[in-house]
Amino acid sequence: MAQAVRINDIIRSFGIDTHIDYTDGKYSNVGEVVKALDYLGLDTVRDHAPNSASDPNGQAHLGDAAEAGVQFVFSAQREVDPATVAQRLHTFVQAHPGSVVGIEGPNEVNNWPVSYHGLSGQAAAVAYQKDLSAAVNADPLLKNIPVLGFTGYTVASASDYTTIHTYAKDGDQPFSWLSRESGVQRAADPGKPLAITETGYHTSLTADTNGGWEGVSEATQAKLLLNTLMDGAALGSKNTFIYELLDAYSDPQGTNQERHFGLFHLDYSAKPAATAIHNLTEILADDGATKASFSAGTLNYSIDGMPSSARSLLTEKSDGSYQIILWNEPDIWNQSSDTAIQAATTAVKVNLGASFGFVKVFDPVTGTTAIKSLSNVSSLTLDVTDHPLIIEVAGSGASTPPATNHLYGGVGNDTFTVTNANQIVDESRGGGTDTVKASISFSLADQKHAVGMIENLTLTGTANLSATGNNTANILTGNGGNNSLNGGKGNDRLVGGLGNDKLIGKAGADVLTGGGGADSFVFDVKPSNTSVDKIVDFSTAAGDRLVFDDAIFTGLKPSGFSAENFVLGTKALEADDKLIYDKASGILSYDADGSAAGAAIHVADFDNSAALHFKDFLLV
Repeated sequence: MAQAVRINDIIRSFGIDTHIDYTDGKYSNVGEVVKALDYLGLDTVRDHAPNSASDPNGQAHLGDAAEAGVQFVFSAQREVDPATVAQRLHTFVQAHPGSVVGIEGPNEVNNWPVSYHGLSGQAAAVAYQKDLSAAVNADPLLKNIPVLGFTGYTVASASDYTTIHTYAKDGDQPFSWLSRESGVQRAADPGKPLAITETGYHTSLTADTNGGWEGVSEATQAKLLLNTLMDGAALGSKNTFIYELLDAYSDPQGTNQERHFGLFHLDYSAKPAATAIHNLTEILADDGATKASFSAGTLNYSIDGMPSSARSLLTEKSDGSYQIILWNEPDIWNQSSDTAIQAATTAVKVNLGASFGFVKVFDPVTGTTAIKSLSNVSSLTLDVTDHPLIIEVAGSGASTPPATNHLYGGVGNDTFTVTNANQIVDESRGGGTDTVKASISFSLADQKHAVGMIENLTLTGTANLSATGNNTANILTGNGGNNSLNGGKGNDRLVGGLGNDKLIGKAGADVLTGGGGADSFVFDVKPSNTSVDKIVDFSTAAGDRLVFDDAIFTGLKPSGFSAENFVLGTKALEADDKLIYDKASGILSYDADGSAAGAAIHVADFDNSAALHFKDFLLV
């Protein structure tokens, strides 16, 4: 009897190494980075820890990515002392709650040595890591974030996870390398979960003539990386980060291996590896409300005829379906000729232990459509070659497929994934703080599709979508496209993301963050001193606008609005002074009768004390 693992836990363990803070190459386009991650179906990356002494544009890109839903494992830079690392991470988490999921010690200290408190080499790295862990655990915003050990020496360190960087050379299959190196590290630092924070294959076939090691073809890279992800899961790694997302720099000669590890080409087009990972996460995706919390079951399956180089893993989705993932790791790369080796197929018989009504076989190298579908069977035969195949089984014999369009929540904190307009999110049982993640436009106030009280709505992907809140306090988060976010009633938090977004707070005291792009902050309800919106990041340079409805703000007329209607200071000085902005306090007020007897009404606060001008306003 085999114990299944929640498939969501497996997918959440997959991550990508990035250099989002670099602005001299292709990572400088944060929108394309987010689009690439969305295509992969992944949102966790590993990158350099925030460093305010570095390129300010690159540092802003980290925040932009966080606002777009990217989550980070940040690696401390060895030249920055641990206390400062923790202080900067505190500031980042404060600005982008929930965006940091891991804090790692310095990177490959055998290659980039640490000097710390008069120490050098391994001793310095151990001392640095000890102080980093202490600083993180002493910080109220960081203390619950796992600390990952430094990489480069096979020693114990002050950490929650033990870490390795493993690159299988010469086109070798990954398992023997990962198994050996993780075993050695676990022996040196026992009792901790494993994290593989770098591993990968490059696609330069001539790097070995220029001081590098043997590369592989793009098609071979795809198969090897699929096997790598599954090997990490089989070894119980909490994180397996593929190095890296992009080929970020030009390499006309094609001999610099460091410029060819990417899953995407220099023009952001997907390599076969990116397509294969996209297919894998699509096939394995679990959209259920309890995907992160249900208790996985067991399956009495067995496999006859498996090669010694093959492995299997049993997973389960929250709808009760099981996935038997099979993969084989024969030699598939000829170093001498720099060509792929055609792997032999091996027929294996998979005994399911019971009769299942629906059995499908998927091959992520070829697509997301089942390559074989069976009904009411207790076993099947298939050919394994050199990469993962997924067998999905569901339903008892002669049963009908389970309906998936009605998503039910429980009494805890639930997350619902909405991908089509027919789905209904049902939180009628109440309890907890609940979130809808939607790749389509969605309204929490639409009682036909959102039953019960749901607090948060996050748009995914890069399409131009809208998100609408309900009568409670909501958090609405945009994606990489141009979004319209409407808070409705309640004290809401709206976060626009990377596109040119429209943020409509409506009633309540709302907090509005535009994020990247040229954003519009809309005021179309009667102002009240008790319902003042806060704008976090207004930027004239970015093209942001303040949009006022002249039917509400009747003292303002689109045809006659000019600099005469806007004054800097704390009060209206003349009859034409309708909009008053005190830059020192960040308070924007509206005075319908200017300097006459009527009092000004507090409309908005600007967190960044923005330098406003009358041209920042648009009347509609």
